[in-house]
Amino acid sequence: MQLNTRLSGAILSGVNLRGANLEGINLCGANLSDINLCANLKNANLRWANLSLLRLNEASTQGAFMRGVNLSQAYLMEVDLHRMDFNGVNFNWAKMKLANLCAADFTATNFSGANLIFTNLKETTMNGSNLRNTVLIYSNLSGAVLTIADLSYTVLTDANFTQANLNLADLHKADLSGACLEDAYLWKADLSEANLDGADLSGASLRGAILDGVDLRNTNLTGAMMPDGKVY
Repeated sequence: MQLNTRLSGAILSGVNLRGANLEGINLCGANLSDINLCANLKNANLRWANLSLLRLNEASTQGAFMRGVNLSQAYLMEVDLHRMDFNGVNFNWAKMKLANLCAADFTATNFSGANLIFTNLKETTMNGSNLRNTVLIYSNLSGAVLTIADLSYTVLTDANFTQANLNLADLHKADLSGACLEDAYLWKADLSEANLDGADLSGASLRGAILDGVDLRNTNLTGAMMPDGKVY
């Protein structure tokens, strides 16, 4: 099914667009909430569209423009959205388990309450993003940039943060048990009351980090730079 190429601002809530050919279509600001959008979205313009409660798995999104989109509570499990620009997108309470988001731009993005279990976030840019209360168990964030990001109260059990940049990040009361933060950058990060049981921080830089209320007895700190600048 081929649709008109200009549907900016259209109200399509509840419409079944499964299998539709939406390549290059202009849906800027359209209301696409609660629909099945498993369609061809290559090079489509979805900027500022409302995609809440959307089902996007199996969709083709190569080259789609998605800045500022509302994807709250969307179903995005196992989708491939690598290297896409999601600057300012709202993923509040979205289901993104097993998604491939490698090298995507999530600057100033809201992930609050999202399910990101087993998600590939390798080398993503997440500066200033809100990941508060998200679940990132077993997710890969190696090489990711999360400066000034809010990861407070986040479940990061067994997540991979190898060489990730977490400078000035808020990890207050985050569960990092079993997580790998080898060679990670945590300059002035807030790790107060975080769970670091079994975590690997070998070679990590913790200079100026806040570790109030943290039990480090079962944490690997080999070669790590501590808050006072001394190497462990």
